[in-house]
Amino acid sequence: TPSKSNASFWNGNIPWVSPKDMKIDFISDAEDHITAEAIENSSTKLVKPNTILIVVRSGILQHTIPIAMASKPVSFNQDIISIETDSNRLLSFYLFYYLKSTSEVHLEKGIKKGVTVESFHNGYFKNLVIPLPPLSIQHLIVKRIEEEQKLVNGNKELIRIYEGKIKEEIGKLWKKDERKEVKEYGEEREIGMVAAEE
Repeated sequence: TPSKSNASFWNGNIPWVSPKDMKIDFISDAEDHITAEAIENSSTKLVKPNTILIVVRSGILQHTIPIAMASKPVSFNQDIISIETDSNRLLSFYLFYYLKSTSEVHLEKGIKKGVTVESFHNGYFKNLVIPLPPLSIQHLIVKRIEEEQKLVNGNKELIRIYEGKIKEEIGKLWKKDERKEVKEYGEEREIGMVAAEE
């Protein structure tokens, strides 16, 4: 980590990714930023787009492995590792989707036992054995996954739109005059009096 006491290392334009930023699949920015001087004068490195980032030390590893891909050059802190693939043998997107889809296995096999803060065994991902089909098959797998993802995203957007319309219609129905009619035909109660909260 670049020294916090050196002001010239911080508040630059290079995203400095930490576990708190690893909540999305593709990362182009971070909460903190460092300068080119920090890259040149510390152990922090800059990785290129399509580099895979994995959180290997964090309490979140009790139940989830944050795995993301850099969509622009970024740097990262000591709780994260990066994986850059040889594109002539292994597509970064193929490895990314493979790791995401097998995350539960890695949580079970790779986490150190009996430590204060959850972390992976040293070299776990470096020594991980993965299926390696020909590049043409890797391309096909990635294409199919991304097509499915587009459908999922499209459905999510439809749900968001319809949820908004439903809320709008409920808002129209639940005006003061309609609420008055409800009171005339029934009674009002706190939710806690008519429903149980688990």
